[in-house]
Amino acid sequence: MIDEQVIEVAALSWIVELPRDLGLEEDLGPQLMNNQVELEGWSGRYEELPEWSGGPPDAVPIKRLRFRRAYVDIGMPTAATDITFGGLRRLEGAEKRAYQKGLRKRIRDGAKEWKTVCQMTRWYAGDLVPDPPEDPLDPEGSSPIRTDFVEMLGDLDLWLQAYGVSTDQVDIGALALHDLPALVPWVVDVAASPDSTPTVGSGMLPIHARMPDLAPADGNIEAARQASLLMVQGSEAFPFFLPLSLLYEAQGHSLAGRGRQAVIDTGTAVESLVGTTIKEAMQVRDQPPEEIDAVFENRWTTIYNRTLLETLGIPIGAGGAAHSKWWAEAYKLRTGVVHAGAPVTSEQSERAVARTWALFEWIGERLGATKDLAPLGEAIRFERPGSGTGTES
Repeated sequence: MIDEQVIEVAALSWIVELPRDLGLEEDLGPQLMNNQVELEGWSGRYEELPEWSGGPPDAVPIKRLRFRRAYVDIGMPTAATDITFGGLRRLEGAEKRAYQKGLRKRIRDGAKEWKTVCQMTRWYAGDLVPDPPEDPLDPEGSSPIRTDFVEMLGDLDLWLQAYGVSTDQVDIGALALHDLPALVPWVVDVAASPDSTPTVGSGMLPIHARMPDLAPADGNIEAARQASLLMVQGSEAFPFFLPLSLLYEAQGHSLAGRGRQAVIDTGTAVESLVGTTIKEAMQVRDQPPEEIDAVFENRWTTIYNRTLLETLGIPIGAGGAAHSKWWAEAYKLRTGVVHAGAPVTSEQSERAVARTWALFEWIGERLGATKDLAPLGEAIRFERPGSGTGTES
């Protein structure tokens, strides 16, 4: 008699703290199962599978979301404001001492709030069982611990969107990475057979770099002076500030995991930059206001692919890589997002941001190389942020 082969099975879970309490019953959540497949050596004993949480006895679990709640300390939400600007109350003597004593007590006691935590679990069998990462505190990019987290987070987003719609709660929906803690705990249970004791591995998955400020930040005094100057003089005194700020916002959205908003903002940033470039150049060349207004009555296709190039002294169709690649890739992606609600991956949003930075640099260089527009080239000088801008090729 030939012994039945037994296939190895693993359950990989990520534990995610949600930004809003959902108020759900313990362990509520969806589970996807398949009764059309069998696991060799496990027939009739699926309840022995790692992380088994019930279901049809002849069905294999594929993935699951499971919600639990906790009532936790969150410190005193207004501690920083009371410590830094409490003196504005102008309290003196006994009143001041009583206030400070009460503040110390409020900080010590803190506050509590309800939190909902989701366990996202996916099962693997045979050759698909994940290998242990070299560094459990920072799994490599190709590890299922990292790649499948993105897929499971997409499932959670879809569930939250449906829940928000069904409960008429507009503030419950898809998550951005910055809505979550910077480190997500993961646990994997691996069982060689129904009779074996599962081996357990665990670690942390870094998902973004927005960490708590455990050490004081180093401020930039010169940047603070420039920001103050802009506030005093008004943004209209710096015509290229708006497109640059929109692009910075786009990069921030991309880093935070808000891909759609990042792509939309790259398009708005380019429209703002192109419009500003053309308008400022026409004013430098003493063209009348009615001619300037007439330019912007044209379609965006004409403005980008013809008027901008003419303004920069470039033959039509000879804009080069930065100009053509932004149109072919980033603008096409934006069109799909705006008009069809197309999903956007982190790689797509990063690439759209990178293409947009390249276009900004190219326009700045062309302005600087055009004799009568060189002052505009100086006005648009900037240093591209060094992280999260994607790659170009």
